[in-house]
Amino acid sequence: MTVDMTLGKCSKYIIMNFDHKKVPEIIQQVPTDKLLLIDWDIHSRPEYSYVRQDFGQPVYDSLVENIDLVRKYERFIYLYPEFTYHPKTSQSYFTKFLDDQQLNGFVMTNYKDFKAIKGDLYLLVSDRTLARFLDQCSEKKLEPGVDIGVISYNETPMKKYVKNGITVLSTDFELLGKKAAEFVRTGQPMKYTVPTRLILRNST
Repeated sequence: MTVDMTLGKCSKYIIMNFDHKKVPEIIQQVPTDKLLLIDWDIHSRPEYSYVRQDFGQPVYDSLVENIDLVRKYERFIYLYPEFTYHPKTSQSYFTKFLDDQQLNGFVMTNYKDFKAIKGDLYLLVSDRTLARFLDQCSEKKLEPGVDIGVISYNETPMKKYVKNGITVLSTDFELLGKKAAEFVRTGQPMKYTVPTRLILRNST
């Protein structure tokens, strides 16, 4: 993995970071004044510019702000399947939320064992798991927001329409894009964390 083919040909390099051992090697090839890391601050250094989302404290805070909604359900289950690259930080903050609020719930990592159960609330980080959840709801005649609840990670255009609206826990991707464009336009160093919030819809 290399960016040698483009080094020197571009005025700016915007890299969407993820958890892979080759990523730091690639990042280090780019002059820091031309580099912007976006979405996730893993592999970051103090001299790097970034526009990121925080997968820890803002997730915790968003859930605390909506604690009455969560308490409607018997259990709160975070499905973190083995195939996801979603930051593991979110698991520890989810567990902290359960402990601090004395809620019944857990993190489930085995996707094959997932079963939608009446009375439970689910936090899902993958649209693949959301599709399976909705399939099981249809099979079992469970109505999201009435018999069962779901919060999906990351807003997409369709989630406001699926099943009369899916509640999402999401950063502001439009703002993330605008800040990245600002870095390209101005060339000024940037360290910006895009807010994360819970957008409530009928699925909870």
